[in-house]
Amino acid sequence: MRTMLVVLLALTLTAGLAVADKPVFKKGDPVLSRGLLDCSGAISIACGDLVSGDTTGGSDVVDAYSPVGYSHEYGPEVVYELVVTGGAEDLFEITGTISNFSPVDLDIYILGSCEETDALAYGNTTFTTDCVGPGTYYVVVDGYNDDDFGPFDLEVTCEECVPPPPPPSPLPGGETCAEAVDLQAAGLQAFSLDMCNYVHDYSAASCTYYSSSGPDAVYSIYLEEGENFAACASPPDDGYSPDLQIYVVTDCADADGTCVAGDDGGNPECVDFNAPAAGTYYLIIDTWLSCGNGTTYVTIGAPVGNEDSSWGAVKSLYR
Repeated sequence: MRTMLVVLLALTLTAGLAVADKPVFKKGDPVLSRGLLDCSGAISIACGDLVSGDTTGGSDVVDAYSPVGYSHEYGPEVVYELVVTGGAEDLFEITGTISNFSPVDLDIYILGSCEETDALAYGNTTFTTDCVGPGTYYVVVDGYNDDDFGPFDLEVTCEECVPPPPPPSPLPGGETCAEAVDLQAAGLQAFSLDMCNYVHDYSAASCTYYSSSGPDAVYSIYLEEGENFAACASPPDDGYSPDLQIYVVTDCADADGTCVAGDDGGNPECVDFNAPAAGTYYLIIDTWLSCGNGTTYVTIGAPVGNEDSSWGAVKSLYR
């Protein structure tokens, strides 16, 4: 029985690789084509269209698309010309989907021009571009193997999109509390820093529940008694490295003993507290073990309400 299970598992994995794990184009790989993409007979298609097509008898001059795509497309291809209209500032997320083509293996691409080296997005059944502007694009349905050709349905949609905001401006912190960077003087609601530029100085397990041995950076802020302060620290969306901690202390010589707020519970790590007394507080962005990929984003979630004019731009956001 164990032998049979192993054989069945091997067959299952092999079948899955044949469909789901087709080799993809890697940067630097040569684009092997028998000729240039032929757009002379491109079929016009518009955003929102649902059409039927057929690659049977289509041209077969392109074997690979770059810089994204599968490593070879040996079947015939059919080309569609998509004109996206709009103002100069408009941006769109274009999605193309093919269906009803089983059992053959067809793939779909969108190109920024009639060049197989200008592929923007691709997929087994669907693609979605990043935010792109108005213009002429080419949607290509291609067969993966020589005998992969046949009828299909194609739908194209164009949705308005807003590009992600640029990353916040960098604001390096201090290495120690003596070199802490004044948040009020900086006047930023959000900023970034690279944890790999620091070494380990502090730990506050009393607030975060975990001791830390990785690098940390320090910022300062003056609070009146009862004033609220909140901040969050997080790595970029592409991963959870570095493993961050965040805490606020009143005396860096005894960070663990004077910690008034801290977090090491997830992503992002956040503090939110009311100052128990007037004075300077130290916001410490810390790492549990190492700096990881370094990049860290900090946001000031609830600026203080004091009348210190140096709070500037941040304070004005809440008035």
